Amino acid sequence: MIHVSNYGQGFRSKNLTNVLSIPRSESLVDIGAYNLMPNHYHLLLREQVDGGVTSFMRKIGTAYTMYFNIKNKRSGALFEGAFKAKHVKTDAYFRRVFNYIQGNHAELSEPRWKEGVIQNDRALIESLLAYPYSSLKDFNGPSRPERAIVNRNSILDIIDEIPNPRKILEDARIFARLHEDGL
Repeated sequence: MIHVSNYGQGFRSKNLTNVLSIPRSESLVDIGAYNLMPNHYHLLLREQVDGGVTSFMRKIGTAYTMYFNIKNKRSGALFEGAFKAKHVKTDAYFRRVFNYIQGNHAELSEPRWKEGVIQNDRALIESLLAYPYSSLKDFNGPSRPERAIVNRNSILDIIDEIPNPRKILEDARIFARLHEDGL
């Protein structure tokens, strides 16, 4: 088990591969997809135990706050309010949410991509696949240590095949427009 107290006891010297290879006990959730943006994040979670999502989010928030406060020699809360969650009820909605999360970091290199304005499709796809803080690479790229974070089977239980980055962008753009229209 990883605990913030390990950080001050030499844990910071461990590399990512070592941290991700630490055996875990029973999981609260499966992480199907993630995308960590500079000012927000998206997680696609499947609950494994009752109350698992809430417990997981509380643990993530607490651990990150403790880490950040130790690292920056500060104290106090980092986040305002509770996390936002939405239940995914249908397979079609699941596909849209999965693709939206996978393609969300497109806005970092193409701010108007959701409107369909893309200067260079090829460059955007390359930047999507190069972004290290998304699970997109874990579904559309070579194996890396971060793949241990994602339970690919939790996705493949619902969709038959993982879409390619071009399809992800197309579907994410449609989802963003529908979401803005309140659908």
